[in-house]
Amino acid sequence: MQLTERLNTFSADVVAKNWLKAKQPSFALRYLRIVFIRRMTELVLCTLLIFGAEQFLTLNDFIAPLWPTAGVGLGAIFLRGYFLLVAVFLGTLGSYVHNHLSWFISLQHSLLFTAFLFAVRFLALRWIGPVTPIATAKIFGQFTTLIMIASAVHIILIMPISLNAYLMWLAEINGILCLTTLCLIFNPFMPSRYLQWVLSFILMGGCSLYYIFPDVRSQLGLSLFLLTALSIYAKYFGQIPTCITLISILVLLTPIQLGVQLTLLTLTIILSLNIATYTLASR
Repeated sequence: MQLTERLNTFSADVVAKNWLKAKQPSFALRYLRIVFIRRMTELVLCTLLIFGAEQFLTLNDFIAPLWPTAGVGLGAIFLRGYFLLVAVFLGTLGSYVHNHLSWFISLQHSLLFTAFLFAVRFLALRWIGPVTPIATAKIFGQFTTLIMIASAVHIILIMPISLNAYLMWLAEINGILCLTTLCLIFNPFMPSRYLQWVLSFILMGGCSLYYIFPDVRSQLGLSLFLLTALSIYAKYFGQIPTCITLISILVLLTPIQLGVQLTLLTLTIILSLNIATYTLASR
C-alpha cells in the first residue's frame, strides 16, 4: 500500500472515531488550569515580595540608600507583564494598611506607585525597545535618563520638594538600577571566579569604616574610594557581580542618611554599571 493510501486510511479512522474532537476539551481545560495556577502563584509570590520590600522601607522611615520595592516591582512587570501590576498594588496597599495609614493615603500612594511602574515600562518599550537595560552603554544611558525623570515626577507627586524628597528620589533610582537590571541580566550559569567574590566581601567589609569614622570628611573620602574601587571592580568582573555587590553595600549602609554620601553612592552605581556594560560590549 502506498504512503498516500496509508495516510488516507489513517485520516478516515481518526474522523470516524472523532479522536481529535474528543481530546480537544480535555487539552483546553488542562491548559487553562495550568495557566491559572501559574498566574496565581506569580501573583501571590510577587505580592509577598512587594509587601516585604515595602516593610523594609517603612521600618527605615522611607529613608534608605535603596528602595527595593521599585526595583522588584519593575523587574517583575518587565519579566511577566502588566498583570503583576495587580500584585504591586496589593503589596504596597497591604503594607500601608498594616502600618496603620489611613485608607485614603494608602490607596493614593499605592495607585501612584503602580502608575509610576506602568509608565516606566510603557515608555521604555516605546522609546528604547525590548529592554535589556545594560545591553549597551547607550541603552543604559537611555534607561537611566528615563527612570530619573519618571522617578522625579513620582516623588514630587508624593511630597513637596525637600531634602527628604531628594534622598527618596536617589533611593528609588538606586533600587531600579540595582535590582531591575539584575533581574533582567541574571544568568544562573555564570562561571564563578573566587577572586571576584573575595574582593566583593572585602568591599562589603570596608563598609564598616562608615560607622567607625562618622564625621562628614571621612565619609566623603570613603565614598570617593568606594566609587573608584567599584569602577575598577566593574571593569574586570562584569555586570552581575557588580550588581550583587552594589545591592549588598547599599543594604549594609541603610542606617547612613547623609545627602552627599547618598549622591555619591548613586553616581557610583551609574558609573560602575556603565563601565561594566561598556567593557562587555567592547569584548
